[in-house]
Amino acid sequence: MTPSFAIKGMQSASCHNSPSNKCPSNICDMLMAARVHVLLIIASSGELAALAPEILADRHNFLLTPVLAAFLSRLHHLAASLNLHIGEIVRLKMGLNARRYPVPLCLRNNVMPKWTSFSHITGCTKSVNQPTTRSTPMECPINDLVCGHPKIEDLVNSFGSDRNWTSSYTMFNLPILIAAEVGELSEHFTYLELQFPTAIT
Repeated sequence: MTPSFAIKGMQSASCHNSPSNKCPSNICDMLMAARVHVLLIIASSGELAALAPEILADRHNFLLTPVLAAFLSRLHHLAASLNLHIGEIVRLKMGLNARRYPVPLCLRNNVMPKWTSFSHITGCTKSVNQPTTRSTPMECPINDLVCGHPKIEDLVNSFGSDRNWTSSYTMFNLPILIAAEVGELSEHFTYLELQFPTAIT
């Protein structure tokens, strides 16, 4: 659920196009501050995974609510620190995934396929037809995904149900999928000191 514009767009537009490829100090400060939120998100995803066996065994279900709330809250803080709107990120990502995962092709598969298995048909590859990048910063007065915006919920729910994927949304699979996405997110915040040594002290 992490589109390229969230970090790569910010770096390419504001850092690499600046004189001497130096990252402006305000952008670097944002990235360094956001990295703290990323670490907390990593911790929350681990807590969700640790709870999965207990929930599957019908024990301690009450523990899920505060852990999930903390995870979503930390996502909110990360988005706010980068001046991003989670609701718009989700809408853009779901639009991209709709092209990556055409319903007729997905319904032919008994298992959830990797989107690259359809690349020869959809034209979406890891370097082509990935139009989620924005050229201008987004405002985020309200992160409506965290607030439970019904349109976002309907969009996500219908995406899975249209492709007969909802049976795969289990307490084993979801924490693993979340951990995979968190891993991709964390890659963007690794070795910032090496990427921008002249701007980060």
